[in-house]
Amino acid sequence: MIGSPIREHHGPDSTGSVYYARAKVNLTLKILGRREDGLHELESIVVFASNVCDRLLISPSKHASLETSGPFAPMLGEDNLVLRALEKVSTLENDVRLAAMVLEKNIPVAAGLGGGSADAGAALRMLADLNPHLLDSVDWREVAVSLGADVPVCLESRAAFMRGIGEQVTRIDNMPFLFAVLVNAQEPPPLGKTARVFAMLGAAQLNEPMAYSDKPALLAALSNASRETVMRHLGGHENDLEAPAMEVMPEIAKVKRALEQSGGCQLARLSGAGPTCFGLYPSKAEAENACAKIQKAEPSWWVVATEFV
Repeated sequence: MIGSPIREHHGPDSTGSVYYARAKVNLTLKILGRREDGLHELESIVVFASNVCDRLLISPSKHASLETSGPFAPMLGEDNLVLRALEKVSTLENDVRLAAMVLEKNIPVAAGLGGGSADAGAALRMLADLNPHLLDSVDWREVAVSLGADVPVCLESRAAFMRGIGEQVTRIDNMPFLFAVLVNAQEPPPLGKTARVFAMLGAAQLNEPMAYSDKPALLAALSNASRETVMRHLGGHENDLEAPAMEVMPEIAKVKRALEQSGGCQLARLSGAGPTCFGLYPSKAEAENACAKIQKAEPSWWVVATEFV
């Protein structure tokens, strides 16, 4: 699938009735250690796919409701983060305007692309717009943290440096567009996939922070940087979950190899806990050519050419 970039899909459309939830991609992911509560401290450079997004369509209503549509709607479970976001905000204030919603699910589920978190981020942006009177009483970032580790960065839906368990988010300004291909073999992930991947790291796992763990240094290195500078940085930092994820989901190795052999791929890597991988290319044309080549070779796979922003 080769789509047109949608550069402003973080907010509502011009009618205010559609909110866009872009797919999240971890360009790097360093797991620093496991906390006593079982959560993991991490550092990650995060970007968003310009034309890969779920859509949250809303209409005014006295009562919140959610219907689902789209190619990946059948894979959604009952524990939906959009509904959890609504329930959370409704408990904070009595006078909360709600909406009837339709979630068009275009991002693969349990794919390492933060689809559920992106949907929750879009729902929070929608609630903030519907309820401007809550601006001083509701900390939307705090609400995002309570919903999940990836929700705060998806609330921003912009290139960012993520730390802690995901609650520390700093935007990376004017990061250059990166031409990419996303690939998922569409094999059902094993039950408890993410927990199994993290478990393979070991309870005592502890890594050194990134070379740019110092926030000002990282932002200086990547903000307003050239594409070449960003690529050099990415080449020196990996995804710590890639090796254990391949143990849990062997198909990842085949997907990554397809990207590496697609022609022009400068970097191939797993996003998050997988199983989706991404490849980076020097130009939009080369990314689209690689996308078409992989689609032809593996017609059952989900393959998209995009730009990371």
